[in-house]
Amino acid sequence: MKQNILPATLAILLLLSGCNAQGEGSSSVPTPSLADSSTPVADNPAEPPEISADIEGISIPILYRAEYWDGSVQCGTDLLTAVIQHHGGETPTGEPGQSITLTFPEGGRPEQVRILLEGRDGEGMPVEEAGMSEANSQQPDQNGSVTFTLPDYQADCPYTGILMEATWGENNAWYALALRAPGAEKPALPAGQLSAPGN
Repeated sequence: MKQNILPATLAILLLLSGCNAQGEGSSSVPTPSLADSSTPVADNPAEPPEISADIEGISIPILYRAEYWDGSVQCGTDLLTAVIQHHGGETPTGEPGQSITLTFPEGGRPEQVRILLEGRDGEGMPVEEAGMSEANSQQPDQNGSVTFTLPDYQADCPYTGILMEATWGENNAWYALALRAPGAEKPALPAGQLSAPGN
C-alpha cells in the first residue's frame, strides 16, 4: 500500500505545479501593473523629445542631441560650451540651493536620468576648481518631471552647467542647460560664432 501512495503523491504534486505555472496569468486576482504602482512607466519615443526646464517658473534655454539612437551613434560639439555661448545671455540667474525642474512631455518619459553639474566660465569652458559632480535627483515622476538643487561652488564660476543623460531602453540622449551666477557677465563670444549642434 505504501508503494501506491508514493506515485500518487508525486502525480498530485506534478499536477499542482502544472496548474500553478499555467494559472499565474489567468488568476482571477488582478496582478498590479506598472501603471498602477508609484513607479512611472517609461515611454518609447521615436526620437529624443524636447523637454522644458525652469527655475522658479522662469524658462531655461536647452540644447540636446541623441548619442545612441536606433543603432546610430551621434557625436558633436560640447553641449555645455554650446549652450553657454549661444544662450548665456538669455539664461536666468541661479543661486545655490535653488530648485531646477526638468519636464519630459507625455509620450517621452525616460526610464532613467543622470544629471551632472559643472562650474563653467563665461566662454563655456570648465572651471578646474569646480569639477563635475552628480546631482542628487530623483527619477522622473508621474508627470515626467525631475527636480534637483543647484550646488554651491566655492570657486568663481560665472555659470553652472547642467548636463542630463536620459535613457529609453538602449537609446539615450544628452540635454544641456546653464544658469548664470548673480552678477556674472554675459559670454564674451557672440552668439553666432559657434554653430548649434543638430537636435
